[in-house]
Amino acid sequence: MVALIGKSSIVIQLLNAVTSAPACSNTFVSGCTVNKKCKRQIMSIEEFGNLDIEGKNVLIIGCPASGKTWLSKKMAKSTHTVIHTDDYISYGYQMGMYCALDAANMSEKPTIVEGVHGYRMLRKGCEYGSYYPDIVIEMQISNSRMMQTYMRER
Repeated sequence: MVALIGKSSIVIQLLNAVTSAPACSNTFVSGCTVNKKCKRQIMSIEEFGNLDIEGKNVLIIGCPASGKTWLSKKMAKSTHTVIHTDDYISYGYQMGMYCALDAANMSEKPTIVEGVHGYRMLRKGCEYGSYYPDIVIEMQISNSRMMQTYMRER
């Protein structure tokens, strides 16, 4: 079952939920995990509402206008630091991602990171051994919905 949030579906990758071994220990290849301890699942809205993020670092990724910011606001708790990678765009494409990665790594609380830089943060964090989110949420929308948004807002 696909959980619909507006026009987005939620795909959850629980990277560290079933084991105490570090997630991404086998690294990511072309955006796909090769870590056998990871599992990918599509959750219903009811299951998503019951997702325990207490003490866990969460990364929300997806194409522009897929609902990442909306979802991060819904998930935000006082126990987490929310990092919007779009806030780092003024630093440029390359430095913006590294600034957001630094913010996530220096946070004293678990983080909820969202934004289009999330894909690169995940890859670079695993490559450098510095950023291992416990939960990766990928927001997916149809191509027609993405084009609608671009035509209306861009």
